[in-house]
Amino acid sequence: MQTRFIKRRFLKLQNQEKIATTKKMQKLLSFTISTKLINLIKQNDEKLGEVLKILETIQER
Repeated sequence: MQTRFIKRRFLKLQNQEKIATTKKMQKLLSFTISTKLINLIKQNDEKLGEVLKILETIQER
């Protein structure tokens, strides 16, 4: 009888640990995704700046 209780308790703790790990992974992934998005936005801004410089040079001619 006590063995069943211990098994149930162990499974419950194991399940809670999996849930906590999943939540931590979600937080990490959301941070990683937002960081990647910020980097992509910066790259796009830099490329847009280069395109605008080329356009200005062409228009001056």
